[in-house]
Amino acid sequence: MAKSHRSSAAAVETSLAAVAAIVRAAEQAQFDVDPVLPPALSRALSVISSVVKRHGSLLDTVLAETLLASGRYIVLRHLALPITQAALQAIEDGEAGPLPLDGGPVVETVDADVVVVEPVTGWAVAIQVKRGGGKTDARKRRAVQAGLRAAALTLPDFLRSRGVEEARVGTAIIVDGFGRSGFDPAMTVTGPDLDAYFDVPVWGALGAATAALAAALRELFPVLLRPVIEEVERDRVAPRRRPGAMRPVSPFPRAGSGEPSSSVVTLATKRGRA
Repeated sequence: MAKSHRSSAAAVETSLAAVAAIVRAAEQAQFDVDPVLPPALSRALSVISSVVKRHGSLLDTVLAETLLASGRYIVLRHLALPITQAALQAIEDGEAGPLPLDGGPVVETVDADVVVVEPVTGWAVAIQVKRGGGKTDARKRRAVQAGLRAAALTLPDFLRSRGVEEARVGTAIIVDGFGRSGFDPAMTVTGPDLDAYFDVPVWGALGAATAALAAALRELFPVLLRPVIEEVERDRVAPRRRPGAMRPVSPFPRAGSGEPSSSVVTLATKRGRA
């Protein structure tokens, strides 16, 4: 597999196209209306949430395109990496690889968003990309870390089986965009450290793509929020109960009224004691 000579300009163009696709898909999507929210507000929040959730996929696209454009790496995307029983045992025993892929049964797989190989050194890296806006569930963190560490031992052999003959030494990392995912620092790379790790200006490219996504989302705000404001104004000027709306009731009787609460009345009615 030959190294790509894709230009940096082409990588930027691909990144911007990815931003546009994310925003367009969210804007055109149909979302269920949340019954506790006004329809316009429900849609606005759904569109915004959709864009934010796809920020992580944008980051792995930009990472892959930037490394490809550098001309230093062979780049593959979205691979299910095999985990063998022998690799899991080696991790438990504290042994280092590489290990042959056929050294034991494959018991599971772990997803890699990006895999890069530096042909000159034979260095192969399996990467999961996290947006890092908040801490990942502890159980999921442990599973991902264990899976990536085990898969890294057989990564060179796996890649050679797919025609990447240059792969000789494997490792795995978590790229943590905002640095708040909570993964083991020993296998996490974030911020400007990414540039030093790959010897490619990755951090600036990720920041530029994030800024482009934020700007594109801000351009949607008038379209999304104008109907919300109009809806609020209509309700303020002409308040009304929506069909099917429930009248708020207190679960407690009025002081001194001697009347049972609405919840007591309802329960009594259901029991046939009203």
